[in-house]
Amino acid sequence: MPTPAMEDILKRLSAEFVVAGTESVQDAEKVVEAASTGKRPAQDAIREIARIAHSLKGQGGAFGFMNLTLVAHRLEDFLLNVDSTRSDFWADVLRYLDRVSRILDGEIPGERDAEKALADLPVAALFDGVLDRQDIEVVLASEGATQNRVIRSELEACGFRVTVIPSTPEALAYVSRVRPRLLIASAVMPVITGADLVRAIRAMVATKDVMCILATSGSEAIADSLPKGVPVVRKGRNFSADIAGALQQVGLV
Repeated sequence: MPTPAMEDILKRLSAEFVVAGTESVQDAEKVVEAASTGKRPAQDAIREIARIAHSLKGQGGAFGFMNLTLVAHRLEDFLLNVDSTRSDFWADVLRYLDRVSRILDGEIPGERDAEKALADLPVAALFDGVLDRQDIEVVLASEGATQNRVIRSELEACGFRVTVIPSTPEALAYVSRVRPRLLIASAVMPVITGADLVRAIRAMVATKDVMCILATSGSEAIADSLPKGVPVVRKGRNFSADIAGALQQVGLV
């Protein structure tokens, strides 16, 4: 249990984080203004805003701002996957920055109500040609950029909102707070394997109802080691058919 002196230090550090975080958001807003008016190259601006978002994401959880971490992660995903030439791109980035600011100001709780923190934020999507978009979030825990793009496009074609997280520890933290309908984990991941991530998610009371699919490029017999009802899909030529079958098995199509 923290001593009174330690609690005072943590409060001071948290207050300093709020001040520094607010300044970072203001810096990011200036970058957006410069980019949206053609005074700064778009890709340069995106890199700078992504750097700020990554910094806020890393520090937020340490000072009790887990919802800020979630929003910053979504912003990183948005910056990576949305075409910056889209007419509303910079306005959408400002919506993310406003949400971060409201969390720092205390208008939105830093710890509770993750759904409120994430509500109505713009969604990163590879294309807009979805006829029937569903309000169902799918988390994709996978590293490879090309592979993620293929899997993401398949899921978005079904109308799902997709959040890509290239780290299994981060995916574990994200899923435990947001509780999406579905997690798709790549089997081969550093630190925590995809299979271990799936087992952890299904073992925790808070996330036991999150549906899971494991994606693998190997031929290893892995299905027997997974919790009951977790499909395994193979990356490759038949992936589209495999993922469709897996989505049907977990009841999402």
